Amino acid sequence: MPHSELPLEVFQVFVYPIKSCRGISLASARLGDTGFAHDRQFMIVRVMPNGTYNMCTMRDTPRMAWIHTALEVEDGVEILVIQVEGADDFVTIPMFPSAKYLAHCPIIDTRVWAAPVDAYEMPTVCSEYLSEFLGFECKLVYRGPTERPVRGNLPPSSADNARPIVAYADGQPFLIATEESFKDLNSRLPQALPSVIRFRPNIVLKGVPRAWTEDDWTKIRIGGTVFHLTSRCPRCRLPNLDLETAVPDEAQPYKTLQGFRRIDPGSKYTPCFGMNAVADAFSGEIAVGDKAEVLSLGEHFYMKPQV
Repeated sequence: MPHSELPLEVFQVFVYPIKSCRGISLASARLGDTGFAHDRQFMIVRVMPNGTYNMCTMRDTPRMAWIHTALEVEDGVEILVIQVEGADDFVTIPMFPSAKYLAHCPIIDTRVWAAPVDAYEMPTVCSEYLSEFLGFECKLVYRGPTERPVRGNLPPSSADNARPIVAYADGQPFLIATEESFKDLNSRLPQALPSVIRFRPNIVLKGVPRAWTEDDWTKIRIGGTVFHLTSRCPRCRLPNLDLETAVPDEAQPYKTLQGFRRIDPGSKYTPCFGMNAVADAFSGEIAVGDKAEVLSLGEHFYMKPQV
């Protein structure tokens, strides 16, 4: 039986086409095999002196907060527009490069944290544009041909040979948060955050009876899609980064979260915000205004992904 005490609905939907760059708020987003179809399909990697490629994120490269993305359609083809802060020029690439397009793209090896991944190197014009802005040699890459399975917490039905997959997200296909929990956090901060996008959620729900009730959700339905909430999401200090200035705050909101959100026995010393999730479906869409209901509750114990 559903456990919702009040009607829940989708309040916001976000995608982040390039890992750790600025996200996009959408009215609706399509489901794909690795989460939302437009989410973290691309990544920026730094070219190292020894010839290897290191993942770049806003943690080590705050200026990535000033790399903006937008989605457009040209002649029926979805296009990703990349434009850096303060620039009049921009670059574009297919959001979903065709097999013919990718046949001309070299495949390189890199990592998402400790997990090895392969990647298609995008055209030089993209790499030169981003390298000039970031101040070091880098490349823009697209998810490679080798699938990357989810590690750590999995839905109950997942077998080793049927694991869900992710592209360049840190670990799980979706991050789900609630507006009520974000408001509760803001009420505790010396200065409220302007947007929940600091935490990089994909779906924000509203209508929960009290803040943080999502901590105990294990399965929900949004529209016609069932999501398994596999774990709470332990947080690093990335939300301290002001997206407008690209300067991290020395303390907040991490310090406040540390004071009351170290609640998962599997990650005792790290505060949690949001819930990691895997969808049962690889098609359909999630839209702002979709109704949601909680299908089951249970205990959570975060397991750090192992390669």
